[in-house]
Amino acid sequence: MRVKLIIFNTIIWMLATGHAFAQNNEILVTGHFTSDSVKIGEPIGYSLSVTYPESDNILYPDSLNDFSPFEYIGKKYFKTIKDGALTKDSVVYELMTFSTDSIQSLSMPVYLLTKNDSIPLYGDSAYVHLKRILPVSTPQDQLKSNTSFLTIKRAFNFGYLYIFLGIFFVLAVVIALVFGKKIKNKYLIYRLKKRHEKFIIQFDALKSKSQENSKNAEKTLNAWKLYIEKLSDQPYSKLTTKEITNFCQDDIVSKCLAGFDQYIYGGIMPDNFDENIEGLKDFANELYNTKLEEVNNG
Repeated sequence: MRVKLIIFNTIIWMLATGHAFAQNNEILVTGHFTSDSVKIGEPIGYSLSVTYPESDNILYPDSLNDFSPFEYIGKKYFKTIKDGALTKDSVVYELMTFSTDSIQSLSMPVYLLTKNDSIPLYGDSAYVHLKRILPVSTPQDQLKSNTSFLTIKRAFNFGYLYIFLGIFFVLAVVIALVFGKKIKNKYLIYRLKKRHEKFIIQFDALKSKSQENSKNAEKTLNAWKLYIEKLSDQPYSKLTTKEITNFCQDDIVSKCLAGFDQYIYGGIMPDNFDENIEGLKDFANELYNTKLEEVNNG
């Protein structure tokens, strides 16, 4: 049974192929370029025409066909021409070449559709010459060597700069969130210590001159008030002795300030004026230590 089926299929194929071959004698395929020369990268037309009996089905190649050595760009169909029992169709393909061969050829098929298959039908190959823009080099041509260096300016890579700035910004935010409070406290402590050291040096320098005259004593008192004002954020420099005494509620400070007033406004220097100066300095040291402890605990 299997042998009979093979023989039957073979007979059917031979009949169909024989009919197609008989039709091929009436089909004429021609192809030619629309110009005899072309430049690299320049479009050129390839005209493909076929004359065939009206009863046949002819299929033209599409963009998926192999156009080597050319590249497919597009195509344009022309109106069908009928002459009796024959039909003529034409298509112009727009191609482009990047090959450097002096002579380039192309042969495109059309396809005869049968019941069981499609048969490719070729015409003669078409040829085109390549136009050269540059002259062909000869063995006599010599290249001039140039070994001198050309200085090229380095371009600044802004991309890396933006990446660096982005990373720096992210790290700064993370550090601020995680260690911001500690860093702030360290900075405040540093400023407190530097300011206190500066005050002590200034106060000790004025102390030695305070007993010379009342003006120097007033300078010493003003320096003390300005420093206390910065430590406590209170307007000590604008307060009178009585107001400062009421605000501080400190007997020693009250006694020391009274001694300064006696010397500055009365012109009489107390016998224990050195103790008045040291009392104000001790109060400044106590206030500094209290402020330092607050920052450390904050």
